[in-house]
Amino acid sequence: MTLYVINNFIHLLTAVIWIGGMIYTNLVFMPSLTVIEPSQRGAMIGAVEKRFTIVSWTSIFVLLASGFFKTPEEMLFTTSNSYGFMITVKHIIFLVMILFGSLITFKYAPLLRIKAPKAGEKPSDEFIKAQKSLKILSSINMILGIAVLLAVSLY
Repeated sequence: MTLYVINNFIHLLTAVIWIGGMIYTNLVFMPSLTVIEPSQRGAMIGAVEKRFTIVSWTSIFVLLASGFFKTPEEMLFTTSNSYGFMITVKHIIFLVMILFGSLITFKYAPLLRIKAPKAGEKPSDEFIKAQKSLKILSSINMILGIAVLLAVSLY
């Protein structure tokens, strides 16, 4: 087994973990939160967010490192052929995903923890607004992740 094959496997596995986690979060976890009371939702979101943040940022760094070694130097940000163009599209989408991930990690997730209602309290407007923003950003990031997979399958 060559170093290229091992690196490629790590790259693909990491992408599956990260994008799969986004799909699970958006299609299974978040919709399932409706069965628990709002005060518990904040605690649950906080616990899952803390773990998934570690998974997400580890994935981003592994993808950056393995992608750097995987991508031929002459194909970095080139649009002179279809292969280079699709890699460039993938890289741009990936950078946008990092931007949205940063907003989720450093703005909305902490805001949800801070504004989470206590037991018996009604959720504040700020909490509900942050929850909606998190849902929108998470959904967009999931769709972008699927777009990355599509771009990869086209080259």
